[in-house]
Amino acid sequence: MSQTMHQLAKRVAFAEDGTRLITGYVPRVSLAVVAIVCFGIIAIVSWTQFFLIKRQRYMLTLTIGSTCMVLGYILRIPFRSSPDSVGLYAITTLFVLLSPCAFLALEYMLLGRLALYLGPETVAKRCLVFRASRIAKFFVTTDVVTFLIQAAGGGMSAIDNPSTANAGHKIALVGVVVQAVAFCTFTCFLIYFGYRVKNLYPEKWHGGARQPSGSVIKIFSKQPIADWRILYYGMLVACIGFIVRSIFRAVEFSQGYDGYLVTTESYFYALDALPILFSVAIFAVLFPPRFLMSQHLFLDNGVEMERTRDESSEKIVTNRV
Repeated sequence: MSQTMHQLAKRVAFAEDGTRLITGYVPRVSLAVVAIVCFGIIAIVSWTQFFLIKRQRYMLTLTIGSTCMVLGYILRIPFRSSPDSVGLYAITTLFVLLSPCAFLALEYMLLGRLALYLGPETVAKRCLVFRASRIAKFFVTTDVVTFLIQAAGGGMSAIDNPSTANAGHKIALVGVVVQAVAFCTFTCFLIYFGYRVKNLYPEKWHGGARQPSGSVIKIFSKQPIADWRILYYGMLVACIGFIVRSIFRAVEFSQGYDGYLVTTESYFYALDALPILFSVAIFAVLFPPRFLMSQHLFLDNGVEMERTRDESSEKIVTNRV
């Protein structure tokens, strides 16, 4: 056995009864229950709004992703009783490690949709770095590739062999780093988009805020929200949580199979679960389709169109913004 293998073998953690601890610690049920409740609330709110307001398929990234997070934390409870179970560890890790990829995909798809909503012939062409469809395809493809890399690394890290587990962490590290670089690039694109809209199309930037109830946020309400900037700022704030989580995961995996962050549960909840919870809660409360289905539609000639319905007909009223 090489010196590196010998050092890794010596540092593998064991319980008092001699059971090997794959994670380096025995998971605490109390923390898992708190995570289950928090992500469970987000999942319930997201699914309810999905069926109540408007069934947009891209929102399945939020509903299914949050549900998978709940399942991941539920599995940590039986894993406490069997901390040497490779199967439970692999499934739990994959749910918790990979579910955030769905939340990143939601951000990627929202930027293009928001640009097209504001003006397919103006905002979408002049305020995005690339075409709306290309931005979504490029970053979602990157998300899928890093998803697969992390899945492969996460599976290898569960194997009861220090050398293989350490290799699995390095593979997962590659996936996490590429994902982090891609998402930070996307965040720059998102900031650039807002800057361009504000400077090139001030009427579109301020238009929604001038409407009655344009900034009212009510959960489970079917009323469209005219001020699209609320969604834009929400996306920016959510980016902070995702970036914090990505940096943590990168540092964690860089320390290897037996690193301090990997084997300390409190850091996992503080720097992974909490930032993800914070970011996902933003989308669950705002629910993006309410902004993109607004009855205040922005036309490319700088005119805002308002649709109003009465009992017998629909009439169109245009106002110069």
